[in-house]
Amino acid sequence: MLVINQRLSDLYVAATTMGTQQTLSLRGAANAQASTGVGTLLLQDIEFSVESTIAGLQGLTARPASVSNLNVVSGTPSYLLITVDTALYNPSNLTVGAGDVSFGFQFQGATIGSALLSGLVIVPGNVSYATNVHYSPQGSAVTQGQRLLENYIQDVDSDTVIKRQHQLYPIVSLMAEITLSPVTIRLCINR
Repeated sequence: MLVINQRLSDLYVAATTMGTQQTLSLRGAANAQASTGVGTLLLQDIEFSVESTIAGLQGLTARPASVSNLNVVSGTPSYLLITVDTALYNPSNLTVGAGDVSFGFQFQGATIGSALLSGLVIVPGNVSYATNVHYSPQGSAVTQGQRLLENYIQDVDSDTVIKRQHQLYPIVSLMAEITLSPVTIRLCINR
């Protein structure tokens, strides 16, 4: 019987998410049955000790995230909906399902909206993920929001930051450890 301590498992996943590599050690004893020409042999207490090292996700910061295919889709009284493709690089061979993930969308230190990735499954390599940006600067962030739109209209690149919002992560260990901030996203607009 394999017994896994959930807390240790969460810590391992968090370390793998943030680190360059992680080693998993399995030790124990197993029982097996072997069919032979003379009948079934019962093999008991076969001891094993195995170590396996896997590459980590490096917090998804091994390469800068990039944005392409910016499209202003629609507007509501609450926000302007902008769709983009966000390229994230996963240097490991692990696939991580994170579900619906929301990040704060920041420009010049002010949160001017949110970036939403629905049904996020992070696969190995450099992959683009459909992202909905809800542009909705409020209060003192309106100035930075207007500056970002001005830059867009004038074809000026703008460095933005997406920063996680802990409470929306469905995976406890990722919520505890992963940091995608600062991920600078260069808005290179080709209209």
